[in-house]
Amino acid sequence: MMKRERNLRLLVSGVLLLAIVAAGIGLYQADSGKSAEKQNRQEELAKDETESDVPSEYEDSLQSEDVNTPNAQAQMEEEAQDPKADENDAQSQEMQETVTENVEEVLPALDFGENTVMQWPVQGDVLIDYSMDGAVYFPTLEEYKYNPAVILSAAESQAVQAAANSKVVSVSENEETGVTVTMDMGNGYQAVYGQLQDVSVEPEQTVAAGTVIGTVAAPTKYYSSEGTNLYFAMTKDGEAVDPVMYLDTGEE
Repeated sequence: MMKRERNLRLLVSGVLLLAIVAAGIGLYQADSGKSAEKQNRQEELAKDETESDVPSEYEDSLQSEDVNTPNAQAQMEEEAQDPKADENDAQSQEMQETVTENVEEVLPALDFGENTVMQWPVQGDVLIDYSMDGAVYFPTLEEYKYNPAVILSAAESQAVQAAANSKVVSVSENEETGVTVTMDMGNGYQAVYGQLQDVSVEPEQTVAAGTVIGTVAAPTKYYSSEGTNLYFAMTKDGEAVDPVMYLDTGEE
């Protein structure tokens, strides 16, 4: 009887021991699972932090570029392909060409020739004739000398007109002829107007015959005895020619 009780106690003790061992193994496995899960979670958190290291401003910039760049390119392409812009450019160019053509039509042609008849720059008598073949008398200087121009009487402030279609070459000051305007009439012909004031033209300007280019000034000291006058000369290829040969004298 005693032996059976002892065996029973040993059996119960063994069962309890096995139960305790099983419980310990279960707790160990549960702790291991929790540790692995915790480690996995920590790794995921570390990965998320690494991906979020890019500054938010930089991300905004990248997003802005991604959004704006296509829009800007699209706008540029739209402007480049805009038919209205091309049409406006074409119209503007056409208007400029029309204005240029109109200006060219208005400007007189410079085509002076042997048979061209000039109009008188002022209405007045010839005080001293053109003379390159022999000397003529100059009252103020009280001497004879060659004269490459005609000296025409005129009132002070009287209007002086271009004798032919001309382009202004220069406006200068000369001791003998005062304010002097030189004008190109084309084909090597030039006209020189001296003793002027209130000049209304400037170099490179093209004017038609009859255009007022200035007025008659008081005479220089070289023409004080002759009185107010217009100095009018002509050249052909730099050589003096007689202006009267080309002025309308009313003779056929």
